[in-house]
Parts: sequence; C-alpha cells; structure tokens
Amino acid sequence: MILVIDGFNLIYKFHELESYMFNNELEKAMIGLIEYLSYFSTKMKKKPTIYVFFDGKKRMGDDTYQEVVKGIHCYYSHDTSADSLIEEFIKNKRFNNVSGIRVISSDKKIQNFTKKYKYEYQASEDFYLWYKEITSEVVEEIEKPEKLSKKELEYWLDVFKNRLNF
Repeated sequence: MILVIDGFNLIYKFHELESYMFNNELEKAMIGLIEYLSYFSTKMKKKPTIYVFFDGKKRMGDDTYQEVVKGIHCYYSHDTSADSLIEEFIKNKRFNNVSGIRVISSDKKIQNFTKKYKYEYQASEDFYLWYKEITSEVVEEIEKPEKLSKKELEYWLDVFKNRLNF
C-alpha cells in the first residue's frame, strides 16, 4: 500500500498537533505527524510506503525539498503549494503493478484530481479514525462498581464493624 498525504491538512485532525499549529510551532507539528505516521506504519500488517507533503519549508531558511524521516518520505513545497506537489507527484510517479494507492486529504481539488487517476481517496477525518482503529490496543473494559449511597455505606460499615468486634 502507498499513502500520499497532505500533511498540514492531516495535522489539524490530531488535536495534540493542532495546538502546535495555533501556537505557530509548525516544525513541532510536522515532527509530531511524522511520529504518528511512523507508529501507524509499524502497526500495519503490511508496512505501507508513506509520502507526506507539507506546504512551505521545513523551517525558516532551510532548503530541504525532500527527505526520509523515520521511514516516511517527506516533501516540502517551498514557494508552491503542497497540493500542486501532490498533483505533480501523482502525475509523474509510475505506480506500475501497485495496488492500494490511497491519497489522504480533505481538499476537494485533490479529491477530484485523485479520481482522475483512479486512485483511492480518503478524507483526512476518515484517515484519523482509521489511524485510531489501527493503533488502539484492545483493552478489556472492567466494569466499575456503582457508587454506594450514604445509607448503603453506613449499612456496610456497620456490618463490618460488628464483625471486627467478635
């Protein structure tokens, strides 16, 4: 499976990362998303190849256009948009004999472009739910006892108090 991800579009779906965006800590938000995607990849039965596209530069003054971080292929758009990089990537990349190409974005323009090339499309909100499903550990719920009323508590304290006075 190949995942092509609109980075900043997806960041806003992770509430923990959204706060970085509001505090103008873009690099922390990008690193956080890469961490999440790397973890997601380890939880998949068949490890996907992940390409994530970010608007702008990695950080102020940085000329990095592409890099691999924790197994995630990261692209930075610099003076263009991540959307245009995604479109160019899809157009130019030859995915011969590869099934399961999924583009992740809530952008309607990207959705329409993806349909044109007959690749699978998933809204960022839906990917977030899928992420939660894949990465959550199944924990057996332990039923919590109901709280006792004051009257019930007094009754049981009295019962045990009498037992201790033998």
